[in-house]
Formats: sequence, structure tokens, C-alpha cells
Amino acid sequence: MTDQEKSVLSFVAHHPLLNIFTLHALLRPDAETHAIKPTQQKITHLFKQQLLETRLWSTEKTPLERERYLLTPVALKFMAIRQGEPFSYYFVHPRYRMGDDEQVWRQWGVAGLDSQKWHTRGLYTFMRQLLKKTHERGEIIYEWKSAHNSVRWYMDMFLQGEGHARPDAELIFAPSLTAQRTTLLLEYDRGTTGIFEYHRKFKAYIDFQLITGKTLPLIVVVTPTQRSAQKIQQVLTQLGSSLHVVVLLEHEVLSKGLTQAL
Repeated sequence: MTDQEKSVLSFVAHHPLLNIFTLHALLRPDAETHAIKPTQQKITHLFKQQLLETRLWSTEKTPLERERYLLTPVALKFMAIRQGEPFSYYFVHPRYRMGDDEQVWRQWGVAGLDSQKWHTRGLYTFMRQLLKKTHERGEIIYEWKSAHNSVRWYMDMFLQGEGHARPDAELIFAPSLTAQRTTLLLEYDRGTTGIFEYHRKFKAYIDFQLITGKTLPLIVVVTPTQRSAQKIQQVLTQLGSSLHVVVLLEHEVLSKGLTQAL
């Protein structure tokens, strides 16, 4: 992955004006070769208008990889006015502020993005490789939805509130141009998740099916090691679920493709 691509990955991951569909369009193997440069020019323009600010993630290697972009209060107020929403729709009120952030009025969700940086980096790096390998095999990923757009909501009667099942992505996939399209829910696991977290995640999927009566698409769990794959299978066995789940090792998915999950 080039520095330009990593910069755009960073930008999309932290900037609500661009979505995962834009990311898919920019990074798919058959995309326009020079498609990234205009996006970077737009980023520069937003900086000149004081609509973006930068945070640095020191663990990355190059300056472009370290950059993380946030909307400024001016940009957030502009979006609120344009959409006819109150400022609180985009801002975290000061009383909800966590930590000693230098900016009191902060965009909703930034704290969650910060805590998920390693996971987001791993997911997007994997997806970039998957798009490339999929293209080489003649397979097609027609659509890539983000976690935000993939969430399944349901009413949890026990907790007296809304619950949700939240995959890391939703893919519309086909083994070839002439093959039928299939919806896949993707869970990307870095091998750092504990048994409790696995249990909670898959229990939410089960609850969604039980409460709504809807059957979820195939869930594909991608994980790096055999050990983490065994932990996931152990949780699924304990839950005795009716979920349709396939657990695959990351290197297998990249080398053999998603067709093996079907």
C-alpha cells in the first residue's frame, strides 16, 4: 500500500464527509490510477478553509501514515446548519467529554475512533489486500459497507432498550461476473479479542434473529491464527447458535478467496 493510499484510508476513517463507498471506489484495483490525488487536493482545500485539523498517531512509520483528520467546530456547525440539525447532533457536550482533550466541543464518535485505531488499521489493510486478490481471481466485491451502515438494530425487551448486532463490514460478493451475488457480514479479528467479547458479539447476532425473526446473512469471521479461530469456534459451540458462521484464517482468505466460505 502506498503512502497516498494510507493517507486516504486515514482520512476516510476519521472524516464523515467521505464514506466507505468512496473508499471502495478509490482503492479497488480497477479504479482510476490518479483518483487519489484529487481527493488529497480536496483535503488541502479543507485545511485552508480551517475545516479540518490533524492529529498524529506516532506508531506509524511515515508522516502520511501518522496523520488522522478531524472536522473543526466550524465545519461541524456548518454541517449542522446545512442539515437543519441542532449543534448537539454533531458535538459532544462538554459535560460528556472524556479526558483532557484540548478542544472542548468535539465531534461525536471521535473517542470511539481513537480507541479503535489498531482495529481500523488492520481491517482497512486487510480489505485493501482482499480487493486486490479478489480482482486477480476474477471475483467481485460489488459493495463494501462500513460497520455503521451494516449494523442491525432490535428491541431488547430484557434491557428495555435497543440492542444491535454490529459486524465490521457488509460485503456484496460474487465469485464471477455471471454468478449470483451474495451478502456477507464480515468480522475482522486481530487475535486480541477475549472469550467474553466473542460471546457478547455473537449473542447479539443470536438475539437479533430471535427477536426480529429475520435470518442473518452468512457471517464470515477472519482471524490471523489457528488459536484465535479455535477460541471463536469454542464460543459458537457454547452458544449452540443457529447462526451461519464460517471462521477463516486471514492468509487463507487472501490466497483462496471468499468463495470458500460459500
